[in-house]
Amino acid sequence: MTGSDKYMLRMMADDPFDQIGYYSVGERVSSAIQLVNLAFLVGWRRFAFHNMHLSDGPERISRGVTLFFLAGGYATFGVSTLGDDLFHWFIPERYAAGSKVIPLLALGAFAWGLGEVMGVGLHKARRTIHLSWINLLAAAVN
Repeated sequence: MTGSDKYMLRMMADDPFDQIGYYSVGERVSSAIQLVNLAFLVGWRRFAFHNMHLSDGPERISRGVTLFFLAGGYATFGVSTLGDDLFHWFIPERYAAGSKVIPLLALGAFAWGLGEVMGVGLHKARRTIHLSWINLLAAAVN
């Protein structure tokens, strides 16, 4: 997903190199959500697979998913609403057009992280086909 978007922009845009430059700056700002995802996912699989067979495991995993949903959701909302402010503080005004892509790219990153978190339960329930749908949704949003 990360590389194909720039190729699509190159084929679709009238002035592709400027558009790719604007898009790339917006993509870098929205990649803050990937940091939130990775911070959570570093220990998630070990935690989830360890707890899924315990008697209170489903409640623990449920709390973990809720925590990810809240933290990731608030981070996505924050980056989506404050991303254009980051442009005014840190990035030259010339690239301000790139702020338009921040909300959707942040939402796509959050959807990817949610897919990774929910994947543990889908593996346990042997419903891995749903992982394909979640990843397709994340790719479509991206």
